Amino acid sequence: MIKLIYFTTLCIFITSCNNGGNITYKYAIKDFSKQLQPLLTDIVTKGIVEGREPCLRDIATDKELIKLTKSEHPVLRASAYREILQRKTFDHYKLLLENLSDTAMVQTDAGEFGFWYRKVSDDLLIEANWGKLDTSNKIEALLITKHNYLKAAYLLLYKIKPQEKYYVFIKDMATRYKEYYFGLTEFALYGLAAFKKNEDLKIISSQMKANVWKLSTVSFNTIADFPDTAYFQVLQDYYHRTFLRLTGLNFGDGFSSYQTERAKPQDFIYALINQKSINSAVLIDSLLTQIPINKNLVYKDEVYNYMIKKIWETPCPAYINLRLKIKAKRIMALKGEYLYPL
Repeated sequence: MIKLIYFTTLCIFITSCNNGGNITYKYAIKDFSKQLQPLLTDIVTKGIVEGREPCLRDIATDKELIKLTKSEHPVLRASAYREILQRKTFDHYKLLLENLSDTAMVQTDAGEFGFWYRKVSDDLLIEANWGKLDTSNKIEALLITKHNYLKAAYLLLYKIKPQEKYYVFIKDMATRYKEYYFGLTEFALYGLAAFKKNEDLKIISSQMKANVWKLSTVSFNTIADFPDTAYFQVLQDYYHRTFLRLTGLNFGDGFSSYQTERAKPQDFIYALINQKSINSAVLIDSLLTQIPINKNLVYKDEVYNYMIKKIWETPCPAYINLRLKIKAKRIMALKGEYLYPL
């Protein structure tokens, strides 16, 4: 009997943790005023969180908005949060701290791109521009240690300096192979690489090699900012499997899953040149030959000129011969002359 009570208590505790502690989302549309009910029904039927709902702006009181944040409909909760953020009568910082556990998914209006899926708490963080409110770094700490399943926690790792107290959490984020898609994992790999621990190099490089066709600007900045010979195989694989197939029409914005929107050719070149090794010198030398004759790179003149510039700006023993090879072209560039080989 005692074991049964203990087991039941444990189950209740785990369930409460997964649901954000004591937070319950219990209010149905019928629990709101007759004036609001049809308008709330319209929002739920539409199913998309938009910039600012006129009905909430013009009709909902502060008290009703707070009640809406406990609605059984995630789209109403997210819409209520957005309206609350527009009102000075609320403590926005307190609002963020109390609602990081709202992990329900909603569709949010993305304009010409259709819509994005976001967790309600992620939408709240994004709309609140939380970085400006978090002067004590309390939300930063909560995101990394308690709520690191949120997208905001992953994006944060691209901005903060490595702190040992966060290391174990960031390593966990970087190794959630099955739980998170690589587009977020890249940010965790960047955060992990910033600690510059040799035991993590295999984790980072193996993840990149397994997803070489998905590499974005984030991965190449990881390789460029924390250069190591462990990343050369990643660069070599990308060169043979992806780089020579790029169209050059990409901007690295990642608006879709298309390969050509993952990274710019210049991102790869920057990461490669920053390695300053004999191996990277050999691959760069190959690029000097391959780019001019590549039929896929539409803007290969810009890519080629960028590479010449970066080689010249990166003096090191491994690049002595490369710099001699491009010296004449660099002098032409400094004179404003056209240096791309016709």
